[in-house]
Amino acid sequence: STDNSITTSDFLLCSRTISTTLAVNGTNTATTTCSLAGAPAGTYFVGMIVDPDNTIPEINENNNARSTISTVNVGPDLVAFAITANLSGANVLISNTVQNAGNQSVDGSITPILVNFYLSTDSTITTSDIFLCPRTISTTLAVNGTNTASTSCSLAGAPAGTYFVGMIVDPNNTITETNENNNARSTISTINVGP
Repeated sequence: STDNSITTSDFLLCSRTISTTLAVNGTNTATTTCSLAGAPAGTYFVGMIVDPDNTIPEINENNNARSTISTVNVGPDLVAFAITANLSGANVLISNTVQNAGNQSVDGSITPILVNFYLSTDSTITTSDIFLCPRTISTTLAVNGTNTASTSCSLAGAPAGTYFVGMIVDPNNTITETNENNNARSTISTINVGP
């Protein structure tokens, strides 16, 4: 639920059934694992409703719902996990890894994951840096999964200078993530571009 008022119109995760006698003043405690597959990405309270169909007559029908105090983040989290770069003639060969640190997978065949590469005079990589080339991940990136590639970008047209090589995952914010602040990373060392 997007708020702490839990109703049957909220997104249903899963159910559990109590199949034993619940005595007067008795309790029944369980740990229930629910899949987040299909849940829209976002920040939510997790809630429960006991007897949601009002099957059992009760003296009070107004205390059957409760939510967590804190919220959980649901969705993928694309991370610029690792990057190294080496000059190769007139190109730069970039070894790069993207990780999904979230709790939902991303189907790259439906929504391709774009990764852009840049030259930067500092280690803070932004879309205003010198664009080199892109690569696209068109396969599913599972929860805790990684995708590693060696990407060759041309240095033609790049101004001479000393640069960090950087990457930005999902630079256009096409994919809703639980954390949008870990999509960029730069190399530790610099490369020299020019004659």
